[in-house]
Amino acid sequence: MQHAIEALVITVALALQGAELRSDAQALAQPRGLATLVVGGVAAMAASSTHDRWYDDLRGSWLLERPSDVTDVYGSSSLNLPITFGLWGGGRLLGHSAMARLGSGLTRTLALTQMIVAPIKLSVRRQRPDRSNRLSFPSGHTASTFAMARYVQRQYGGRPSVPLYGLAVVTGAGRMEGNRHYLSDVLMGAAVGITVGNVTGTPRGDRFRVTPTPGGVRARLRF
Repeated sequence: MQHAIEALVITVALALQGAELRSDAQALAQPRGLATLVVGGVAAMAASSTHDRWYDDLRGSWLLERPSDVTDVYGSSSLNLPITFGLWGGGRLLGHSAMARLGSGLTRTLALTQMIVAPIKLSVRRQRPDRSNRLSFPSGHTASTFAMARYVQRQYGGRPSVPLYGLAVVTGAGRMEGNRHYLSDVLMGAAVGITVGNVTGTPRGDRFRVTPTPGGVRARLRF
């Protein structure tokens, strides 16, 4: 049921915001996006070759047990995707442009994140620590929460994003505490989320900027 809700929202988002999503997806191929994924991949490999079983150390932690119950829900795409989509739709219906812009950006961020995470999960087929299925790598909850935090940071500044980054860290730790993920799953999920948050909503024309200066002009290519 959860995956059906995610698929439905993503399908509707593709139908209504297809051009924007395609632009966001194309931006992932830029060096900046690829570099973040490479760093995440290296960190995940390093973790998997050392102490990757942090779920044993964190299990039953009084600092995480209760908060992770909240972040398990917060990081779920079956919840946050419909909410952000509702923000976008509600903003449009009410004529509230700021709400619509936030909802649209977050919906595209989450949709693109899951469009990356799901194929990797199905290809790698890593068994979860609790052996419930083979969808452990990477952590989708962690990816979604870091993607939202990074998008908000880019669009609205650092202060509003601080609590979202805090929730993202607790989400990743909570997924390990709950015996659902390895450290490498969480690290790769964070890298995917930050990568998507880096590019969602960045106008392609803004990547190349020419600025007049006293001595002529200055051209800058931003990745």
